[in-house]
Amino acid sequence: METVANLAAVRLSGEENIPLCGIDVGTDHAYLPIALVGQYGFSHVTACDIRPGPCENARKSIQAAGAYFAERIDVVQTDGLSGLSHVPCSRITIAGMGGELIRDIVKAAPFLRTEENRGKIMLVLQPQSRAHLLRDFLYENGFRIEDDTLCEDGGKIYAVLSAVYDGIRRDEDELTRRFGSKMPKEKNDLFRRLFAAQYARLKQNEKARVGSEDGRNAAVHAREARLLSEIERYKKEFFE
Repeated sequence: METVANLAAVRLSGEENIPLCGIDVGTDHAYLPIALVGQYGFSHVTACDIRPGPCENARKSIQAAGAYFAERIDVVQTDGLSGLSHVPCSRITIAGMGGELIRDIVKAAPFLRTEENRGKIMLVLQPQSRAHLLRDFLYENGFRIEDDTLCEDGGKIYAVLSAVYDGIRRDEDELTRRFGSKMPKEKNDLFRRLFAAQYARLKQNEKARVGSEDGRNAAVHAREARLLSEIERYKKEFFE
């Protein structure tokens, strides 16, 4: 089974004939930067985290890996991508956070959406929850999602997606925003399990809402109703 870290490394490596450089947001022990330099040909990686503890853990890991890695990996304590617009990079990974937090980190980094960087920086994103909110932002703010794959790690199913800014706003349906553009076509075991779990949760929410609408969450309820309607249309194809 592919792990989140393995998928991220493969996405980040690409097939280019030029040295790659990257930024790893929320690096913790810098395991991914070490793998990118050691196994995937990266010439340089900036490992960053908002907290001093993970930054110190990263420095220890890099030191233990040896001088070759210490020369090619920098550790920076910062909030998201703040202060990193000047750092050369062709790949950025943000993993192990909620979809809303990843969305906010990308949103707070306007250098990702400049004409100068159009099509030049690949984002590899692994939301642990609410992936649909991250897709909402990407679709509506000019990012093209190039790949969107499910993986299982620690018994949980996660999405790992790669995106590049091209400036084109996209209006996708609820099913695509919830599950990704290619997952319904794959019909693999992970997708079937995620699809079934989401369907069961939405049906449960629908029953709980009967007779208890208060208007405070009207937008959320309306969105779930649209999604449930779309899922119902696909249900026969996926489960029968």
